[in-house]
Amino acid sequence: YLLSPRLLVFSSHTLQFHCQSGIENVESSVHDGDTTQRLPDILFDSSAFTTASTMVRGSKEWTAVREAWHAVVKGYTQRSISVPSDKLVALGGIVNDIQPIMDTEYLAGLWRDTLLGDLLWNKRKAAHLPRPRVYRAPSWSWAAIDGPVEAGAREISANKNQAEGQGVAEVLKCEVVLKDVRFSYGEVIGGILVLRAPLVACIWNIRSPNYLYLLDNIPKPN
Repeated sequence: YLLSPRLLVFSSHTLQFHCQSGIENVESSVHDGDTTQRLPDILFDSSAFTTASTMVRGSKEWTAVREAWHAVVKGYTQRSISVPSDKLVALGGIVNDIQPIMDTEYLAGLWRDTLLGDLLWNKRKAAHLPRPRVYRAPSWSWAAIDGPVEAGAREISANKNQAEGQGVAEVLKCEVVLKDVRFSYGEVIGGILVLRAPLVACIWNIRSPNYLYLLDNIPKPN
């Protein structure tokens, strides 16, 4: 759906024409407005791919593509997947179009150059998202769990260091093992992530499991 710049949609109440600029109903019937997610125009511009390698990270076009990817992940993970092993495979076509703009390696749902920001993906508060019984992705990837997630550092302005792959942590090694090396954006059967970062002592708050407290802030017994 997202990879088509123009669509004819046979909905329950009318026939619609969708394009990058909006939605038009046949015979001008009433609809609720354009709330449909679309990919950025640059992904449908063939000339953009010839200059993708020179696109500046943080530019308007680059940021639009990155935010679109986050929206894709958020929308996709809200859906029920009939064949769990297809979770990464289903996004392969979109990844194929986005990768020339991102101009970096794709790692089981994350991107190498923005890896520290991408690792900040999170689930909805208090939601229990089970892991599949059969291996699907490394534990550090959002694809390793079932259920809706937010994909990493979304705003480059608010999380500039993390979104640009910088910060207090350093990625020493990150690799994935593809099930079939011919499909760079397909199933993975293994992965490894090694970080160097400061270690901060914390304690888990049992009464509110979504919060951690630094040990330094915990009152010491008399």
